[in-house]
Amino acid sequence: MMNKIDTLADGRAVYQLPFANAPQRIAPGQWLQADNRQLPVMKILDEALWVVSAEPSIGKNLIVVGESLGFDHSVNALSSDNDGVFGLLCWLFRYRQQFGKTPPRVFCAFEQSLPFRPQPSKFLTPELPPHVIAAIPLLDDWGIVSRIAHPAGLPGCHDQPNAWQSLLAAYPARYHFRFG
Repeated sequence: MMNKIDTLADGRAVYQLPFANAPQRIAPGQWLQADNRQLPVMKILDEALWVVSAEPSIGKNLIVVGESLGFDHSVNALSSDNDGVFGLLCWLFRYRQQFGKTPPRVFCAFEQSLPFRPQPSKFLTPELPPHVIAAIPLLDDWGIVSRIAHPAGLPGCHDQPNAWQSLLAAYPARYHFRFG
């Protein structure tokens, strides 16, 4: 049984799935596959997972897929595309405190509707084009610099082809994790 927690801007919902219903333990970077659907995991709690789904029923035959990503102090950039943003958020929910005052920068590219409403960032990024100011609100609240790319030219978003690569190229990443 899943309990609905919130509705995302793109119409999908975040559901809480008790671990009793999950196939096994799961780690940041991994997601659930139910029949032919992938269910991104947004948060891992002690007793439940937060999963993203367009349907309130997850079906049967749940399996854990994807590579588990542990903490690495040398990471200074994270990138994702589309639903990879949920794995990225899951990783940050678990590890953001360990970075102290220098968390990694986040670059997300979307080709579809955004699952959240972007906002102008509180943080300046002189190495990026000045019009690229759209940020993920939760990350701004956490003090993490983020930028968004979308090919439709949404306000404040980077709109170049291969958008996340061009955003990342403008920022000198020593080591970076990619989600999605």
